[in-house]
Amino acid sequence: MIQVPNRVNYICWIEDLMKNEFTRPICGIDIGTGASCIYPLLGCTRNKNWKMVATEIDDRSIEFAHGNVTRNKMQHIITIMKSSPPDIFPSALFEDSGRTYNFCMCNPPFYKDELDIQDGLEAKEGKPSAVCQGTSSEMMTTGGEVQFVKQMIDESIQWQTRIRWYTTMLGKKSSVDKIVAHLKGHKASMQNTSNKLLKMAAPTTVLSFEVSDMAIDKACNRVETILDRLSINHQTGTADIRDPEGIQIIQATARANTWSRAARRAQARQANNQEKGNASTGTLGSTAPNILDFDIRLFAPTERQESSDTALTPQSALTIQLTWTFGQDRELFESFFLHLRSRVVCVEDP
Repeated sequence: MIQVPNRVNYICWIEDLMKNEFTRPICGIDIGTGASCIYPLLGCTRNKNWKMVATEIDDRSIEFAHGNVTRNKMQHIITIMKSSPPDIFPSALFEDSGRTYNFCMCNPPFYKDELDIQDGLEAKEGKPSAVCQGTSSEMMTTGGEVQFVKQMIDESIQWQTRIRWYTTMLGKKSSVDKIVAHLKGHKASMQNTSNKLLKMAAPTTVLSFEVSDMAIDKACNRVETILDRLSINHQTGTADIRDPEGIQIIQATARANTWSRAARRAQARQANNQEKGNASTGTLGSTAPNILDFDIRLFAPTERQESSDTALTPQSALTIQLTWTFGQDRELFESFFLHLRSRVVCVEDP
């Protein structure tokens, strides 16, 4: 019997990540979907704007997964794809050069071998709460879950931004430090870990401020103008369908700190040199790596999300909320937040 509540918790966690995604539809990958194909079925049932590709190595499991998808009449939004070792991400996922995915999810094989399974059972307090009916490929893999997830990380270097969020579950608390160390070895810029026992996501860095007597469209235009002047790439769209209408989201990517006083002085000197006919000191290339990614959400008081951490805003106030999604330097994100706040709330043009 599939333990549905535990699976729903993972789906809910993914939904939280997708709140700031405004591409339609949301496209996800389930690595090792198993015979039940439970995650794609749950995800697409709860979210009508999702499509998913489910990968699986076991032919028998693929047969049952196809049956479950067909019985639920979801063939048009869930695709079952055969994968073959040693690769975790089948190359067929990326045959279309323009195809990208919003996320991948995975409930990896926890154990190295039969002995590892037995050790796990003996370490439990009391009897298992359910009988395990997983296939050997679902339960065991060389090196256990740590090696499996390490390989996911290694393969993600090849595919990089073809998948926006790489996520996985871990069955052993002892695995977390090993995985984080491997991420740091690859100079991964950000990890968002969630305690499986608590069944809740770790807090994300979110900062917000309020603007009085300003329409959401005007505020959005003002923010976009600021981003343009700072040479920060951005894309604007509407929020997830679960959010009230009218919420605006701007996804932004900074390739350099262009908002600090030193950066603005350097830019002014460069402009002055160009006016005098001196050689240009150069501009930031489009191929420079990202140093900071963040989402900006703008919403009116009636659309305000409930929060136990903030006081109620005045009815005339508009909330502008920044969520840090990528980068190594939290202080850099906070410095941009302060700069944006000062420019948006000032009376003069930004």
